[in-house]
Amino acid sequence: MKRKVMSLWMAAVMTASLIGCGSAGTDTPDVEPAAPTETIEEVEEATDAAEEADKPAPKEVVGIDALEDVSEPVTLSLMVTTRPSTDSKDFFLDWLPELVHEKFPNITIEVEQLPSDEYKQTVRMKYASGEGPDLFTWWPQLQAVDLVEAGYVRDISDFSLLGKFDQSIADLYEKGYVMENTLGISQQQSRQSFIDGEAAMIFDGSFGYAAMMAEGAADFERGMFCIPGNDPDGEYYYNWTPANALFTSNISDELHKQACDLVMQYWFNEESPLFEKWVENTTDIICYEGVEDSREMINEYLDRYKDSTNLYNLNNAWPEGVSDALTTNFQNVITGDATPEEVCEQMQMKFEEVTE
Repeated sequence: MKRKVMSLWMAAVMTASLIGCGSAGTDTPDVEPAAPTETIEEVEEATDAAEEADKPAPKEVVGIDALEDVSEPVTLSLMVTTRPSTDSKDFFLDWLPELVHEKFPNITIEVEQLPSDEYKQTVRMKYASGEGPDLFTWWPQLQAVDLVEAGYVRDISDFSLLGKFDQSIADLYEKGYVMENTLGISQQQSRQSFIDGEAAMIFDGSFGYAAMMAEGAADFERGMFCIPGNDPDGEYYYNWTPANALFTSNISDELHKQACDLVMQYWFNEESPLFEKWVENTTDIICYEGVEDSREMINEYLDRYKDSTNLYNLNNAWPEGVSDALTTNFQNVITGDATPEEVCEQMQMKFEEVTE
């Protein structure tokens, strides 16, 4: 008889694979002060309308047959975080370079992958030295602010297919809720413990779906749910964050920019075989118009929370180093050597240090 075990997925599972505009957008237009009779809603609607009017008009969508290769050979550099190991071809490492070169013989894509922590430092260092990649994936919106403000990434808000995307504990060990020595094991080891039936719950994201569903030593039914962010008696809401975005370099020459534009036009056009491979192989929850996730458990999860209020992930707005202060000091809370209040104090100190 199968045991039913719930897989506790962090809010990161409620992610969407978004194409990131290489700009924070234009400044919010000035709005005339509201008359006393206007409601807050009316003022917000006027502001939104002004912002929408100020955006550049999207370029006309071109069919894939009309896309012409660049005039001379060019090699594009693409950086991504370390891809999961599977027996199948990986979209970024295999399908993307292969199908782009098949469609555009003059375009070659070289892919570099690095672990997340090393990746963040390397991308920033490359751009600071004037050698940033032509294309790279990154955590969108607030986490990309420093790259945008530094002028490293292009404003592609006029990208013709952009409209297709929807931009919408200290005693846990003693009570046996947390496995022993979990602070010293890797993500891969924790996933293996879960599929082997040694752990009943695990924090993970949609990017780990394949690993979570793999066959292990135990046979059981999986499930998933959000971590609530409200007070016990308050209205339910959950934490949400987009997990992946594509950016293109603003410091590349015109030939490389032209090649990047062709790659994106081909990639995100429904007629393209590259688009088909992207949909089939991505580990993210795609928010592209008309695309449904093929994973039954993911769809059940999305349907369950579609009408719930969500809160944007707070650490997406933290400067570099604040999140590290949280994770490092929280380990002391788990072991009983610190209080949550002390962790917050350490985070505040780090925040003030890096924002001086």
